[in-house]
This record gives sequence, C-alpha cells and structure tokens, in this order.
Amino acid sequence: MQDGLTAYGRLANELWRRIASGEWTPGQRLPTVVQMAESFDVSPATVRSALGVLSKQGLIHARQGRGTFVAAEAGAPGEPPGLDQGYFDAWIVGPSQEVRVLEKTEGAAFPPDIAEGRPCFPDYVFLRRLHLGGGRPVCLVDFYFATEAYRSLPEGIDGQFKVGLLLMTKAEPRCARGRQIVTVGAASHEDAGLLETPPASPIVSVARLFTDAEGRVLGGGRHRYPGGVFRQVIDQPIDEILDGLGLWLPSENG
Repeated sequence: MQDGLTAYGRLANELWRRIASGEWTPGQRLPTVVQMAESFDVSPATVRSALGVLSKQGLIHARQGRGTFVAAEAGAPGEPPGLDQGYFDAWIVGPSQEVRVLEKTEGAAFPPDIAEGRPCFPDYVFLRRLHLGGGRPVCLVDFYFATEAYRSLPEGIDGQFKVGLLLMTKAEPRCARGRQIVTVGAASHEDAGLLETPPASPIVSVARLFTDAEGRVLGGGRHRYPGGVFRQVIDQPIDEILDGLGLWLPSENG
C-alpha cells in the first residue's frame, strides 16, 4: 500500500478520473481485465477489485459475454456500495454516501498538536464535514487546507471529494509527504452527538498531516469514526508486507 491507498484503490481512482473527465464516455466498452492489467502494470485481481468499486458506485456495468461498459448515467445498473463494501475503499463520494459541510472558516490557524513543530502557512481554510454511509454517520472530519493550496483547487468541491485525495493530487504547492496516526479513545459529548453514538463510546481517531517539499504543512486534520464501523484493510503480497512491515505492527511513539 502506498500514499494511504490500496493498489486497487489507486487504480479505481484513475479509472474514475477517466470516466469523470469524459475520456471514457457513457456506453463505451472498457478495455479487458488483461489489457488493463498490462497497461497499468498490476495483477488481474487488482483490476477486478478496482472495477468492483466502480460497479458498486453505479459507474460501470458488465454485460455477460460482451464486456464491461461505462454506465449511461449516474446510478446506472449496479448496486451502490454499502458501508462495509465500499465506503473505506473509495476516495470519491459515491451515490450511497453523503457529505454535510457543517462549518467552513477562512483565516484559521493550523492545530499545533497535529503540526508537531513543523512550519505552517500564514492561514488555513477549515472544513468540518460529517460523512454518512447508507444514511448513518460514519465519520466526522475536521480538516485544514493552507489557504494558498485551497485556492488552487476547483470551486465547489467542499462536499464532493474526500479531502486527503484533493490535497495529495490537485493542490498547489504539491504535496510531498503524508503522515497518519491512528488512535482509539472515548467519544466526546460533541462528537458522540454528531456521530449518533453514546458518549464515551469507542472512537477511532485518524490524524493526518500533509507537507510540501519544503516541509511546510499544506493541510491535515482529524477523522473520527465510531468504533463499530471503522474498517481498514491492508491486502498485499507477502514480499510487499515484509518491505513495509511497519504498517502491520503497533507503534510505540507514532
């Protein structure tokens, strides 16, 4: 796994981009699994998993004996992803998901406890967003974009993309490094109310920090998930696991 995404997650994002940009048009037949595996230098299993994500989002559908096609319109044949099947696998907010922007503040300061002494930009745009999957709250996000980076992004994206992807792929200055720390704690009264979970119930907190080539904090923040819905999957060949063994082991100091 690289940059926080599984191999099939990265491929699903690339295939989604081709559909969203119009490179692959409604009704167009996609290359075969074997062709895509060769083109993207991945295994056929990775291609099939990526196609499964897009199928669950209603963006593509297979015709038996004929191949896989771009759906004629959003919500075309294909079951939209449920929380357990697709929410944590896809970077794009899909049909069964909803993002509510609860707060947007300009001129905010980046939290010192997340920056950990790293140099920051003069000000940030703060977004508080509530993510829902299948109609229920699954994630509360407090995220900060360096104002300069935020202004480089397309307009109207506050509730359309998962914020980490935007910062890593679309923002200027470019993102050079990402850091993620996962902890488990008790829900505060405010978080519990928004996530519709009992106060002091288990909450998984994911602190993310993104820096540019000069080490400046481009953005980051905290994602909080109710303990009962959090799911993280790392599925890799054994040689890749051994190369990045730290992903599989607990950390003493983050």
